[in-house]
Amino acid sequence: MTEQLEPTLAANNMIIPSCVSDQPNINTDGRSLQLSMNEQSKKVDLVGSQMSALLNADEIVKLLGIISQHKQTLQLFQTLGFEDKIPDIIRNLIERKQLIEAVRFICTFKLNDKFPPAPLLIEFVEDAKKYCSEIFSKVKSHDEKEKVVDDRIADLRAVIECIEDHDLESQYPSIDILMDIQGLGKLKDTGKLVLFLPSNVEKQEQRKGKKRSSSSVSPAPHTYQLRKRT
Repeated sequence: MTEQLEPTLAANNMIIPSCVSDQPNINTDGRSLQLSMNEQSKKVDLVGSQMSALLNADEIVKLLGIISQHKQTLQLFQTLGFEDKIPDIIRNLIERKQLIEAVRFICTFKLNDKFPPAPLLIEFVEDAKKYCSEIFSKVKSHDEKEKVVDDRIADLRAVIECIEDHDLESQYPSIDILMDIQGLGKLKDTGKLVLFLPSNVEKQEQRKGKKRSSSSVSPAPHTYQLRKRT
């Protein structure tokens, strides 16, 4: 669950220009219109610089994570003139492994060619697996293991939601993810939290094996993992 930012005292003194969203007067000549647009740009930059001064890097990333979950708020970035800053925001999110948030920015601002979303979603799933492996090997109690599984399921559902929201099914089919969620749910129901589900590579081999003889090798156990929570 996304962590909310705590308001700071300095935020109360932050200047928000009331006319940022005002439309320029279409009756003015070209020079006046350009001056008006320049003024709007300066005010937007002022807001951005004040935000940077009030929030540290981690807080800004958390804020961007919250923003990425709301399409209307993302579109507000365009209205305020922040669109040219989006590529840098995406790079920042990718660097900090906020990959789902990065994909939402990418798709909303139609930057799929510059930042292909499918590899980022795949990386998210793989990073999640690695983290889950580390945590699962350390916890002892059944409740702790169950929480690891719950977190893993939540990560997979976040990927599916992102795929559905941005029509990415053709780039990253969600069938394997759905199978993983179903398998993890069964493990919880039976209480056997050993996680003997096949990896994606093994799933492909299984599909090929259906076309061959029934003597194919059984998949090796695979430990499921999840991403580090912030």
